[in-house]
Amino acid sequence: DVSLTIHRGESIGIVGPTGAGKTTLVDLVVGLLEPCSGRILIDGKHLKDQLSAWKYSIGYVPQSIFLLDDSLKRNIALGIDYDEIDEDRVRAAVHLAQLDSFVAGLPHGLDTPVGEHGCRLSGGERQRVGIARALYHEPLLLVFDEATSALDHFTETAVSAAIEALHGKKTLLVVAHRLSSVRRCDRLIFMSHGRIIGCGSYDLLRAHPEFERMVQESAPINSVSASGKTRAEGDLSNHDVHSVADGADRMTER
Repeated sequence: DVSLTIHRGESIGIVGPTGAGKTTLVDLVVGLLEPCSGRILIDGKHLKDQLSAWKYSIGYVPQSIFLLDDSLKRNIALGIDYDEIDEDRVRAAVHLAQLDSFVAGLPHGLDTPVGEHGCRLSGGERQRVGIARALYHEPLLLVFDEATSALDHFTETAVSAAIEALHGKKTLLVVAHRLSSVRRCDRLIFMSHGRIIGCGSYDLLRAHPEFERMVQESAPINSVSASGKTRAEGDLSNHDVHSVADGADRMTER
């Protein structure tokens, strides 16, 4: 059973053990799955009535970023004809993904080739190119699906900083195994066996025995104070994701 509202500009971390239902929850929000019962609303309207438009308003950053053996610019504006690439949007995406200094150091700037499968880039640079690609299309919702799980701690910190810089600018859903990558989110959704068993800030959720066990089992993280309510209601985009369910998952975006 799921009941959840996500406000526009809010950053939400989705955590829990393997098989908890994190991916299913995200698939419901983005419209890849339909709820067995209940409903998903976007701005008060049924998702199924605006599914195509909603999917185009979502940016997705996976764990592994696919890169062409082409220029950085064409990889960021993937799928756009070269003559139609909006350079201003590319540069805005580069800035938001915290790639400015990296691009400035390249021999040909945005026209520098990245190599086959991005072999000329580090793991962190590839992930930030993936973030810039998602941002180029100016999405309403950005989904990070275990985007830092394959990175070493140092690189994860750099990529997490790029994600954190988007807080308040975009609505973020961050699916994570490592708690360090979501602890500064406005709220964490703690899932187990297909249910939300906790919702609140990182510090508030530490009162939950199962969440505290995850904290103790994860790598040490410096304590950061976070404030937040244990539950929230609201809107997402005025696009808020609101989810309600009876006997199955059900999400709403208002």
